[in-house]
Amino acid sequence: MQRCFTITKAAETEYAQRNPAKRLGLPHEVAKVVAFLLSEDASYVNGQTIAIDGGESNIYGNV
Repeated sequence: MQRCFTITKAAETEYAQRNPAKRLGLPHEVAKVVAFLLSEDASYVNGQTIAIDGGESNIYGNV
């Protein structure tokens, strides 16, 4: 079953303002991290959780 979520502009703005970066992340920002992890440059990286969340996880002490 596929679900579709619609986020209003007001909800998007409110969420972004709570984020330490004060904005939402962009797809290309996530893609750059994924590309790095798939590259040879990350060959020695393992067993890590990498939060791509503009610092939001730091608010809750998760990182």
